[in-house]
Amino acid sequence: MKDASLLQMQNPNMEDKIENIVSCAIDRVNELLPAGQPLQKERPTALLGRSGRLDSMGFVNLAVALEEELEKQLGMAVSLADELMMDGQGLGTVGELHELIARIIKSRRSTDRMTNVDPPRTSVVEAPDVEGQLNAVE
Repeated sequence: MKDASLLQMQNPNMEDKIENIVSCAIDRVNELLPAGQPLQKERPTALLGRSGRLDSMGFVNLAVALEEELEKQLGMAVSLADELMMDGQGLGTVGELHELIARIIKSRRSTDRMTNVDPPRTSVVEAPDVEGQLNAVE
């Protein structure tokens, strides 16, 4: 099962948020592309390669726009370059971009849950006031 589908089952609104993040980022990149040659938002749309719409600079612009949208819309500071290197999967289409964002959100949320766990409670035993007892004897 794809990560985006799994995330949607866990939180149906998250797929809408991912869609909005990707859509806003593509809109920003389209402002930089030649008129009449926008990057389409459909999932099968190729990003890179022979049939892709983006050159290397266009892809960098898309990555930066995605990072900014993730920060703006979800409050997540992400380095997409780091995520892509750790992910090890290709990023050839808009659909794969959706899946990457879903994996990032899923991993950040599970990490947040682990770091927000309350530490184990320990009992504090106070030492008796030996000095006070010695002074009382004198």
